[in-house]
Amino acid sequence: MSYSRWDYIDNTNGCPGFFKKNAANIWKNKDSQNQIFYFQETSRTLEYIEIYDKTRNMHVRLEDSQMLWKLGDESSWHCHPTSNGHWSHSEEDFVVHRNIKKVRIVYLVPKNAQFSQEYCNSITDAIKYLQEWYAKQMSQEKTFELNDPIVEVLHTEHLADWYSQNINGEYKYCFWNNVLADAFTLTGAGFNDSENIWIFYIDAENASGQYGGAGTSGIAVLPQHDLQGLIGKSTEPISRWIGGLGHELGHAFGLEHPPGCDENQMLPEASCLMYLGYCKFPDTFLLPEDINILNQSPFFSIY
Repeated sequence: MSYSRWDYIDNTNGCPGFFKKNAANIWKNKDSQNQIFYFQETSRTLEYIEIYDKTRNMHVRLEDSQMLWKLGDESSWHCHPTSNGHWSHSEEDFVVHRNIKKVRIVYLVPKNAQFSQEYCNSITDAIKYLQEWYAKQMSQEKTFELNDPIVEVLHTEHLADWYSQNINGEYKYCFWNNVLADAFTLTGAGFNDSENIWIFYIDAENASGQYGGAGTSGIAVLPQHDLQGLIGKSTEPISRWIGGLGHELGHAFGLEHPPGCDENQMLPEASCLMYLGYCKFPDTFLLPEDINILNQSPFFSIY
């Protein structure tokens, strides 16, 4: 069996989903709620392909017209409620699109947290707003491209508290290090990825004295309070949390805090997005030197 894509319709809501093998031989499942799961292929015969999701300890068997599943060491396969599907080829599709440089946003759901569609919707609204805001700041209306789906949802195998409590390097970096350890394993992401800027939201909170929201070298992490802020559950306005995403995104693009502002916050530059301007978003701006950097970025093109 040489197929690399299996499409289906969710019988419960009528929405489409798919399983697709990428160039790294990993199967990506986008379900009917736009959640993303990753599987490793474990077996292939003339009749079916079997794949395994380690984070959920789930085995899936894809056949010509149905999908079966089982958990862990179960001996019997179960018929999935979205079992009706079919094979198609997708290698050409992957080759065509894999070199497009994009901003990818991943919403990480810890083991003891519940998926929130409200979070997904708010992240989507925020990044679309920022896409247009950046375009208006750029002299040629350049901006970044977003992935499809805009928000990818991944479930982790750790409890929410683990990210702040597990000792992983210097204490102030523990949350950052733990989030990225899981995120990189689940997605294959890494620092300075030439094809993607990675933004990781996680429904877990950093401890006092630890970095929570931060960005650098093509990566940004935003913790639970940023998610809460985006849905209006903060004493500060939602716009401040959209600005916070824009600020950390700027760091991921390679922008830095303007020099001199740490010593003198009365400088005009202190009101830019890359310093304190995110608190007043959208009433802030990019500095000319930041615009120059973004104009040269391979992630920015004419909007």
